[in-house]
Amino acid sequence: MHTDLSAHLHTPACNKLIEELKACHENHGFAKFIGICNSIDDQVVKCLKSERIARSAANRAKARERQSNTQIEEDPLEPYYFQHEEQKICGQFVSPITDCYDEKHPSVVDRFFTRYYYIKAQAAYQVLYHSNRICLICLAPSHPAYTEGVESVSFDVGNVDRSQNVVKGKAKKGGMILQAETTLALLKTNSGNTYKIPSCIRGKLVEVNTALITDPQLLERVPEGAGYFAILLPKIDNCDGIKASLLTQEQYDDYVRNRKSPEEPST
Repeated sequence: MHTDLSAHLHTPACNKLIEELKACHENHGFAKFIGICNSIDDQVVKCLKSERIARSAANRAKARERQSNTQIEEDPLEPYYFQHEEQKICGQFVSPITDCYDEKHPSVVDRFFTRYYYIKAQAAYQVLYHSNRICLICLAPSHPAYTEGVESVSFDVGNVDRSQNVVKGKAKKGGMILQAETTLALLKTNSGNTYKIPSCIRGKLVEVNTALITDPQLLERVPEGAGYFAILLPKIDNCDGIKASLLTQEQYDDYVRNRKSPEEPST
C-alpha cells in the first residue's frame, strides 16, 4: 500500500512511474492479480523512498538554518507542517514501506511461477506456470525475434481475431479453447520474418496482451513475464500431462547449449 500518489506531491520522475503503474493496472485487468505490474510497483516504491530521503534531508537543513538565525521570527504555521510520525500497530512500531525495499528481492516470476518451454520450428517459447494453474505464454530468451528486432504483433490470425476473446465469471465462460499447436498471434520482425506464436498448451484463452498491438517493442523492454502474449487456463485434469509435454528449465538450458550454430561462410 502506497502513500498518497497525487501528482502535486511527487517529482516528475516518480509521477511518470506512477502513471505507468496505473496504466498497467488498467491494461491488464486479470494479469495484474498475478503480479504482472509488480516490477513497475517496485520502481515506484524505490522512487518514493528516494523522495522521502531527499525531503527529510531538506527538512533537516531548513531546521538547522532556522535554529542558526535567531533574528528571524518564528513561523506561525510551523506546527502544521508535515512531520513523519512512527506508526504503532499491536504494540510494535512499523517502519514506512519504502524502508523495506530490497533491490535483490526475488522477481515475481521467481516467487510465483515455474518456467517451462515449448519448441516449434527451431524457435523456443516460454510458458510461465503459476501456482493457481494460470499460464503466461511468452517468448523464450533464445527466440530469434530478439536478435532480429520486433516490428509488429497481431492477434488476427486470419480466421479469427484472438483479441476479441471475451470471458465471463469465475469459470471464464466463453473463452476460446486452444490446442498446443494453435496459432495464438503473429509476430513480424525487422528482418521480414513472421513467426506464428503457438498456444504451447491446451487450455482456455483468458486474456491477450493487447498492449503489444500498439507497442510491440514492449517485448524487448519489459521484465520477464510482463511481455506475455496471452493467459491460458488449462483444466486440472490436464495439468500433469501439460507439464510432462514441456521442457523444464534444465532441459531448455541443455537445448540452448546443444543447438548447432550456423556455419560461418568460407572466405
